[in-house]
Amino acid sequence: LVITIFTSSFCLTGCFDKNEIEKLGFVVALGIDLDNHNKIIVSLQILESSDKSQTEKDTKAGKSKVYICTGNTIYDALYNLSKGLSIPIKFSNEKCIIIGKKFAEAGIKPIIDFSLRFNDMRPTTPVLVTNGDAVDILQMQAPENPISAFVIHDLIKRQKYLCLASTTTNLDFANNMKSESSISTYGIINIDKENKKNLNNSLILSGSAVFRKDKLIGYMNAEETRGMQWIKGKVKLGSLVIKTRDENKISLHIIKSNSSLKPSIIDKKVDIRVNIKAQSNIQEISEHISEDMNFNTNPDIIDRLSKEQDKAIYNEANLAINAAQDRLSADIFDFGNLLYRECPHEWNSIKGDWNKLFPYVNIEIGVSSEIKQTGILSKPITNEEGN
Repeated sequence: LVITIFTSSFCLTGCFDKNEIEKLGFVVALGIDLDNHNKIIVSLQILESSDKSQTEKDTKAGKSKVYICTGNTIYDALYNLSKGLSIPIKFSNEKCIIIGKKFAEAGIKPIIDFSLRFNDMRPTTPVLVTNGDAVDILQMQAPENPISAFVIHDLIKRQKYLCLASTTTNLDFANNMKSESSISTYGIINIDKENKKNLNNSLILSGSAVFRKDKLIGYMNAEETRGMQWIKGKVKLGSLVIKTRDENKISLHIIKSNSSLKPSIIDKKVDIRVNIKAQSNIQEISEHISEDMNFNTNPDIIDRLSKEQDKAIYNEANLAINAAQDRLSADIFDFGNLLYRECPHEWNSIKGDWNKLFPYVNIEIGVSSEIKQTGILSKPITNEEGN
């Protein structure tokens, strides 16, 4: 027993290289830009440790500081920053990577390589693109939270279901680079231009930036992005507006969707059949509606509105197809991998020319949707007796 205790005193002496949490700089957002001399500009949003001088309000709101450094590479820039930073930085709590437009056009492979090679960074870090400079996004203070990284994190979580912007991670990019089409899409984060002149600026996550391999080739707006996600079967929530016979509007709340894809290759001609299924609830009916909308006495109305919903979903999916084939010439739907899995022998004969063939692929869309609930009211208020 004495020998065991004596030996343990040397083995269980604690961690010699421990770091106190208040002496670490936790990076919550990383921004990458490119200057006019092709130098890489790295911006880091780092949480400031709390101290006794802070008020209770400041502690709850949180504080951060944006550090900017330059270098020939990303690591070189961070090394240059470390010369003037007294605390070690940690990337384990990073919420997002923001890429500026100029860096995106030059190629984003360096930041993806760095983020996956550096063991302190998570491979599930969301990557976003901005039309301006990434440092401006990090320095922007939104009214709901002065730390922009947390605002962006909440926006990303929401868009995973709404699908009005792409939500792609650094690991997704690496996998897409090895895919048959080598096309990736990233969400676009910008300062809301409508509120830019006001003191309370806000961030908006909408649309997608499209990359071929690691270079930016174009953009898709929010409707085209959701059209792409309809085809992929990823839309889980959202709003859809349809019109009645008298051109009045009805708002629907999407509650579920999925899709199935059936490809075929005959004589090097590619056909893809897309079947989309969706469910929604009626959320609002226009107060100016004039036609009979009593769902109890006229249940066929639901079937007619479901067909209008089919048309709305079809139109959004068609927008995405037109953008992909006519404007971008990019397989944003990852049909290449689908053909590789389903038609491997035929795919081998066309994969070398896939980028040239994709704009001419015949894509047929079929939509089958249903409206599950009409809400508490069985008819519009304007159709009540006496109104």
